[in-house]
Amino acid sequence: MKRIGIDVGGSHVSASMIDFLKEQRQLLHFHRKEINSLGTADSIIQAISSCIKEVATDTYDIEAVGLAFPGPFDYPNGISTITGVGGKFEKTFGLHVAQALKTCTGLHHVPFAFANDAHCFALGAYSRYALASKRTVFLTLGTGFGSAFMENALLQISHPLIPATGTFYDQPFMGKTAEDYISIRWFLQEYKQRTGVDIASVKEIASELGIQPYNEESHKGVLRHIMARYGRQTGELMVVIVTRTNDIPNKNQLVEKIGAKLPKVK
Repeated sequence: MKRIGIDVGGSHVSASMIDFLKEQRQLLHFHRKEINSLGTADSIIQAISSCIKEVATDTYDIEAVGLAFPGPFDYPNGISTITGVGGKFEKTFGLHVAQALKTCTGLHHVPFAFANDAHCFALGAYSRYALASKRTVFLTLGTGFGSAFMENALLQISHPLIPATGTFYDQPFMGKTAEDYISIRWFLQEYKQRTGVDIASVKEIASELGIQPYNEESHKGVLRHIMARYGRQTGELMVVIVTRTNDIPNKNQLVEKIGAKLPKVK
């Protein structure tokens, strides 16, 4: 039987179709697309559904669909309870996401299972890299700040040594919460506060010049990763761009535009 795995992130949604009858759990299809986590509930559901449809070429033998979704979320019932996280996916609050996705994809007969995205990352990483650590903390950094905890290969939701909420993002930190500082949202807000400038992303600038992100399925595109480091004392930025090839189209224009739109980059 085949199963579909979905990872819903703050900027992208990824989907894969896996054949569980194969000994090595063969990956059949993979698709990744952008998602606007600040958009309407309908646009978010449409983006996730579109990604599912791209990999669900044969729907008759799909056994289940599993989704790694950021919280807070009513995971057993597939209902969004997201609020107080800076706007990301908050417009889905109260939505029966499972039913909405079944309606949009036509997979009415298929069970949809939801789990916390950081927890899914922890379980996958522990298995993928054959970790043998007794106690492990997993952190996911991006548009938000996710965390998960494992002890003796078991996911820990409640434990005397971890926060009562089972996560770090909502913990008090420097007068706010941890996610207010450890996320892309903090980076953009801090830069604006220090410079008065709303900065564009390097990805946005690259897109204007026709420099495409790397696609893991087609092996086409250029940009693989973009990393930025911010100097709290100097207010300067360092941008590191990892590409698939040394031949970057419009490279000089990219450097010029980054300098023009992100004046603190040195």
